[in-house]
Amino acid sequence: MFLVSVILPAYNAGKTIKRCISILNQTYCNFELIIVNDGSQDDTKVICKKFKRIDKRILVVNKANGGVSAARNSGMQVAKGFFVAFVDSDDFLSIGYLEKMINDYHKTSADLIIHRFNAIGYDPKKITIPHYIPKILERKEFYTLFKTYKIYKNGYVFSKLYLNTIIKQNDIKFDEEIVLHEDTVFVLTYLQYCKKVYLNSIEKYNYVNTKKSLSKKDFEFTSVYKTYLEFLKFYKLYKAENPNIQFLVCYKTYMNRLLKNSLVSFYKSKPENLNSIDFLCSIPNEAIENFKDYQFNSIFKQKMYSLFKQNKVKKFNIIMTMLYSIYYIKNNCKLNFFKYKNNFLQ
Repeated sequence: MFLVSVILPAYNAGKTIKRCISILNQTYCNFELIIVNDGSQDDTKVICKKFKRIDKRILVVNKANGGVSAARNSGMQVAKGFFVAFVDSDDFLSIGYLEKMINDYHKTSADLIIHRFNAIGYDPKKITIPHYIPKILERKEFYTLFKTYKIYKNGYVFSKLYLNTIIKQNDIKFDEEIVLHEDTVFVLTYLQYCKKVYLNSIEKYNYVNTKKSLSKKDFEFTSVYKTYLEFLKFYKLYKAENPNIQFLVCYKTYMNRLLKNSLVSFYKSKPENLNSIDFLCSIPNEAIENFKDYQFNSIFKQKMYSLFKQNKVKKFNIIMTMLYSIYYIKNNCKLNFFKYKNNFLQ
């Protein structure tokens, strides 16, 4: 029996981790559960310690808070399994999750096993669960992951079974500077080293909405732009392998949206403290070529971004700097008004 390393990052997960640790009741028993306590301030550490005494398959890693990507990386460093699987502390696994994954590997010898998942408490309009048809995809067919299943939107790291050899031999890690789409970037990087993927419609992973919202920090420039560059890297790689396939159109549109968000987040980050011209000139030429296809929903935005598309970075920079200077003045006026109002009422 192959050993599976199940990596569970946990931060202030005292209310949900007991249900998540029910993974210990899986029908496939040959696994290690690596719980990475990411500097929790609640009773997460105490709960993990208690379960570790009960079951020797549990390994607890305690570390200073560094975010989910750093926690997963810490788990991968100590993972001894032939396989690696990820689970989040808010979620839980149905009985038979690991067994079904392992069975699919034995049937197909695929480098990556992908199953459907069950979303609990989510608005169906805000989350798309791919309807997989059980199928083996050879590398030349990976376009299906983009064209049909839009993995660039649904590249969740969970409900998948990875080979630890591929991860370790290629030094695949979560980028700790990326806090938006970090799952997708990891999956896309892993896919670069795969020859075969297997899809299955089985739903044994339960993805639970705990109503956490993204903070402003999640959209910081460094994170958004690094995400974009990783998407661009995979686009170039797969385009080179499949020059005649048109499936990349949707992916390119999504990627262009990321570049647009990168530019917005850059100017929102007060670029007077940064060298904006150097940044604009550093954007890869292929990125600008791809961006020429991107359409905006207003004539003003179309004209404004046409300067960037034409590589007229100085004019573009002047306009964007002016716009976001106005944006900051407007926001500061609002902030000062509310401060004055609150002080007056007190």
